[in-house]
Amino acid sequence: MSIRRTTSNGASTHAPPGRGGRDETTRFAADTFAAGTFADEREIELPRDGLIDGRYRVLDRIGDGGMGVVLRARDERLHREVALKLIRPVLLREREMVDQFLAEARTMAQLRHANVVEVYDYGEHEDLPYFAMRLVRGPDLHTWVENQPQPLSVDVALGIFAQICEGVAAIHDAGVVHRDIKPENMLVDAGFRVVVTDFGLVRPVEEQDFISTHASFQVTGGTAGYMAPELAREDEPDPRLAVRADVYALGILAYWLLVGRHPFVAKTRKEMLNQQIYARPLPPSEVRPDLPRVLDAVVLEALHKDPRQRPSDARRLAERLRLVRQRLAKPQSRITVVDEDPDTLRFVEEILGEALPDVELELLSRSDDALERIESSPPAMVITALENRGISGMELAASLRGSPVTESLPILVLSSVGGAPEWKALWHIGVQGFLLKPLLRESFVPLVRGLLPRPGPRSRAGSSRSLGSMSR
Repeated sequence: MSIRRTTSNGASTHAPPGRGGRDETTRFAADTFAAGTFADEREIELPRDGLIDGRYRVLDRIGDGGMGVVLRARDERLHREVALKLIRPVLLREREMVDQFLAEARTMAQLRHANVVEVYDYGEHEDLPYFAMRLVRGPDLHTWVENQPQPLSVDVALGIFAQICEGVAAIHDAGVVHRDIKPENMLVDAGFRVVVTDFGLVRPVEEQDFISTHASFQVTGGTAGYMAPELAREDEPDPRLAVRADVYALGILAYWLLVGRHPFVAKTRKEMLNQQIYARPLPPSEVRPDLPRVLDAVVLEALHKDPRQRPSDARRLAERLRLVRQRLAKPQSRITVVDEDPDTLRFVEEILGEALPDVELELLSRSDDALERIESSPPAMVITALENRGISGMELAASLRGSPVTESLPILVLSSVGGAPEWKALWHIGVQGFLLKPLLRESFVPLVRGLLPRPGPRSRAGSSRSLGSMSR
């Protein structure tokens, strides 16, 4: 922390806070603020006793941001350490920036969530707004990841990401968007809890003005490396889609956690913004080959250039990745069979129970709720009858292919009356296997074994191969 004791003749000497005369002041230089001509205004002056608002004794500097300085301080009334954020004096002339700072304080104050930093107090010191928040003892996420001895495992990466999504979802539930989601704004405490912080760009969902400008810098929806294409283009904002800019940033964060690098590489801010607008990221599993391919669809959907094609909010994105994580935990533990014919269910139970003793069989005699059950807990494979009345095999297969969680799920369709036209239609929507009833053990078991994903991290459920038989 840069501390300057200013004497009456203008000379400066370095000294620790809390010593010297009461009429002297301590200046904290905001060195990381955008370059400009406001040298004196870019410094925050404190009483020589180091107290903010007569209550918070400043201990040291934690960090700097575009809007303010964050200090570690001791609350002399409640005898606890806090993080103290003060707005930069140069921003006081901009009413919009002060309002934005106040909006950050109000937003954070109304949130009570384990993955969102908690605000304790708000006040002013010498007309300088500040707020006190819980001090999170731990590094930011970027520093934490960089200090790991090896790349994060899929489970650890998804566990971190799930916590971040929960925090951002709580922010969205409060009716606001964060707009500056990045690893540096996530803190990791000693208990491996991840906390979302720094709401310097927070905006109510219904607010229209996504662009604000000040002298030597511009805030356009956050950091270039995590900025949604619609913000990079400075499109006319649609309040109904505002939270999806956060979803895009979360998609980049997920990519970074899983792959170990940003999806785009650029030397300048302009190049990065152009890539956000135009470039298509490589699927994560192509960059890091040990990643399961089932992750690709969910991450790339969050990174869709069209906000209407992204998950609707952070909670929806978290739910999709939770289902993928659940599926990866047991990549081939269960086959779901959907058939309204009791004779077929008995045959499948008997034959597969004997041939695949390590695989759990889920037998559904009602097809109307099959889609919901499969999407809520995806199995390793689905076997369904074409003629089911609740939801036909054709409809079920098409719906499963339309969901990023089940789009690569192996599907085998059984039919009593179907033929070549039905098999062609099923093949076009991505069904890998088709068998006519009555089923024969010698054709049924090998087909199921061929479609069932093999265990291991390189499992490629639902590969492009198609297996089928038109024989009875």
